[in-house]
Amino acid sequence: MTVTEFATLKLVSPHTWASPDIQAFFRTLSTQQGAWSGYSLRFFADTTDPQLIYLITGWESVATHYEWIASEQNQALLERAEGMIEVEGLAHAELDSEKGDAQFVVWTQWMPREGESVAGQSGAGLVVDKEGPLAYSLQGYGSEKEAGDLGVTQGGQSRKTIGAYRLTLEC
Repeated sequence: MTVTEFATLKLVSPHTWASPDIQAFFRTLSTQQGAWSGYSLRFFADTTDPQLIYLITGWESVATHYEWIASEQNQALLERAEGMIEVEGLAHAELDSEKGDAQFVVWTQWMPREGESVAGQSGAGLVVDKEGPLAYSLQGYGSEKEAGDLGVTQGGQSRKTIGAYRLTLEC
C-alpha cells in the first residue's frame, strides 16, 4: 500500500526558507528523493512558526522510504543539512499524499477511540510506524481563509491540528 511521509524539519537560525543555501538544499532534495521515490515532494511552513517546515510526499512502502534514508545519496544530503536543518519528526500514514497538493493544508493527528474506524473518513489514515493507534488526516485548501477555523476538538476528542501554507522553491 502507498504511504504518505510526514517529515517535520526545523530550520536552524539564522537560516530561513528564503536563504540561498536552504533553497539550494531543498531543490537538490526534491530532485533526488523525487527521482528515487517517483513522487513529488511538497513543502509547507507552519502558520505559527515559519521555521517549521513540513515535507509531505508519497512512497510505495515504508520499507522503500527506509532504503532511501540509508542510501549514500540521502546520507550525503543529511551531511549537507548539518547546521541548517534539524529533523524533528517522521511518520508514515496510509493516506493519499495528493491531498497535500494544495496552497494550504490542515494536518490533524489523533488517537482513535476503541472501535473508531478512520477508513471512511476522507483524507484520513492510520499511522503505520508509530506506537498506536494514531491517525492522521490531511486536507488541502486554496487558502488559509478557505480552511476556516482550525479547531482542536472534534466530538469532544482532543486532536492536534496543524495549519501550514505551501512553499515554493526559487529557480
